Amino acid sequence: MKAQKQLSSLKVDKFGEPKATVNDEEAEELERLRKIRAKRNDVKDIRNLKMLERIDLDFDSPRMSKACDDLGVTIQECQKKERSDFEIRGVNEDVVDLRFKHYQHRLIDTLNRVIGLRRELKETEKKKERIKKQLMEEQGLGSNQQLQTL
Repeated sequence: MKAQKQLSSLKVDKFGEPKATVNDEEAEELERLRKIRAKRNDVKDIRNLKMLERIDLDFDSPRMSKACDDLGVTIQECQKKERSDFEIRGVNEDVVDLRFKHYQHRLIDTLNRVIGLRRELKETEKKKERIKKQLMEEQGLGSNQQLQTL
């Protein structure tokens, strides 16, 4: 019962992020909630490595899949890799670091292109919906005007 009260007392800010608390149990629960938070694809461009670490995109969404297909980018190219994936026996640590940093910057560029195209696709869909809505309203008004003249 006490645990249920603690869970219900958790506060969430306007972005859906759990607010910081003092209690250790609540802090653990906040971390768990942060991990299971829904993936968001409406993000700004990735500008640095810290943003790359925090971003979690949903590549199964229709717009994101279409953006990847249109750019010829596979989902595997958009997946994050760890530094350990670049470590090969007999290769100098400086070379591993250089390869990993190069990979990260290439990934940022690829993700920014995909996110940008997804954003354009979303705007195009919104414009189409607005035009469709306007046409429906005009047709509806036209029918009402015809009825009034009769």
